[in-house]
Amino acid sequence: MNKKLFLIGIVIMLVLSACSVPKLVKNDPTATPKPIQPTDLSTEKVEPTVAQPTETIPAVPTNTPTAFPTDNPLIVFFSPVVPAELAGSVSVGKMLWGDHFLNQGSWSSSDDPEYGADVIDGVYRMYLNTANWMVWSVSGKVAADNVIMDLDTVLVSGSVENNQGMMCRYVDNENFYMLTVGNDGWVEIMKVYQGEQTSLFGEFIEGMVDPVRNHLQGFCIGDRLILYVNGKLGADVRDSDLAFGDAGLIIGSYDDPQVTVDFDDFYVYEALGDFATDYTPEPVADDIFSIDLAGEWTVSFSDDFNTPDKGNWTVFNEDAAITQWRNGSFAFDVYTAELTAVSATNDLTLSDVVVEAEVYRMGDLLENDMGLVCRY
Repeated sequence: MNKKLFLIGIVIMLVLSACSVPKLVKNDPTATPKPIQPTDLSTEKVEPTVAQPTETIPAVPTNTPTAFPTDNPLIVFFSPVVPAELAGSVSVGKMLWGDHFLNQGSWSSSDDPEYGADVIDGVYRMYLNTANWMVWSVSGKVAADNVIMDLDTVLVSGSVENNQGMMCRYVDNENFYMLTVGNDGWVEIMKVYQGEQTSLFGEFIEGMVDPVRNHLQGFCIGDRLILYVNGKLGADVRDSDLAFGDAGLIIGSYDDPQVTVDFDDFYVYEALGDFATDYTPEPVADDIFSIDLAGEWTVSFSDDFNTPDKGNWTVFNEDAAITQWRNGSFAFDVYTAELTAVSATNDLTLSDVVVEAEVYRMGDLLENDMGLVCRY
């Protein structure tokens, strides 16, 4: 069998993902247990009603408009306001991604009976018709470590007992963080690491979450994960298992299977600051031979990819594959099976070289190759 080859810097997988998960337990000591429904009652589905908001959520203040490429020149994106508690340690960098959901863009579309999503009337609508499930979709456009996320959510229909919110440092379906709320007042930060779920924070917080409309702001900075709900601090935890990845949107259901949520105005910004972390990379094997790069070698070429369109890199925009500068990296999107995609500097003619680069896989496809080319 031929091995599928993807010689790439970054693979972007634009897929809608869902998984059946163990029940997300909410430990509310004051809750009254739900009565068990007798089995002889009618099983006809009754459409649940959605609670009305208890108060009008104030508009979130904005700063100076931030330039961001968009299909509509009338659209202006704004920098978020950093909460006072973080103002001394976090500042807003460049916008990495932003969407008003006026068109499909890179977001996945699905109309499966059990779950689905689509861009509808200026929002990204996600739904679930399965109990105790989560469903998510990632942007496919963010590859970053420290980010600030802004998001508006609306519960369209279904039970207020739900989860809805943002994801950061998404590597694949088994590795990501989620910062969410439930319209019943639940606030949660969860880690999915190597397929195992860990609730880093989960509490009912009175008066914080609106039954219908909410504005969420998430900070993934260093080893801190912070969630603000309608301008109030909801959760602040530390974890260092995941350090880099994509951003996305997620919803979840509990015993009531039906949840439909609209997402709007989803922005992801670079977070700037001196962020402490105890994250350590995976250990690597000892070098077979030792190279004194400082004493024996000279740098013939380097590129940090922070400047778009810099250099003479091979660029292609085809149905099979695309290359482009993206968020301080040179990214490859591959859409065809058994394809090798190569981009050369076109500036060098060298024989003996040491080539060094950082490569990241974004998406769920594990059967791939990524790496370096020499003597091309």
